[in-house]
Amino acid sequence: MGVALRGESKGCPTIGDRVYIAPGAVIFGKIFVGDDAAVGANCVVNRDVPARGVCVGVPGKVISRNGSKGYVKNLLPSQ
Repeated sequence: MGVALRGESKGCPTIGDRVYIAPGAVIFGKIFVGDDAAVGANCVVNRDVPARGVCVGVPGKVISRNGSKGYVKNLLPSQ
């Protein structure tokens, strides 16, 4: 994840809860990745990913709404 220093996407990414980010994925700029989303390996995310979205490719494209279920485990209990 990284910061974009200029242009419309200037800023840092915001990552929701229970998001799976696979190895090699790049998320940069003022991007929002919604709750329960999944980002595939080596994906370059340059647009927002909706909640439960599955994003893959270069540039990243949302291909389904199946989300991160089954990828995110061992969550801490709610307090």
